[in-house]
Amino acid sequence: MRLVLLALADRKGRGILLGAAAGPPYASEIGLLREILAQLDSLPPCPVVGDRGYDAVDVLERIQQLGAVPALQMKDTWRYAVRHPLRKASQEGWKRWGK
Repeated sequence: MRLVLLALADRKGRGILLGAAAGPPYASEIGLLREILAQLDSLPPCPVVGDRGYDAVDVLERIQQLGAVPALQMKDTWRYAVRHPLRKASQEGWKRWGK
């Protein structure tokens, strides 16, 4: 079974579960995240931090549509540079909030 959670944490470390999606063992994590985001009407205006497995442009756009700031780590190597402006902004958010 594969499980993806979307949770909110405040400065004191308290968490609130905003959404969850489950699938079979080899289900796409980004597909499960898309299911969660499709069910939400809005997000608080805070950074959404995640790893580089969720770096799809449509996910970043949806996070912005919901009112949050994407701060997802981007796939970036010496062969593959980040070019899309939304991905660049998310990468900067990762550097600020992700670490």
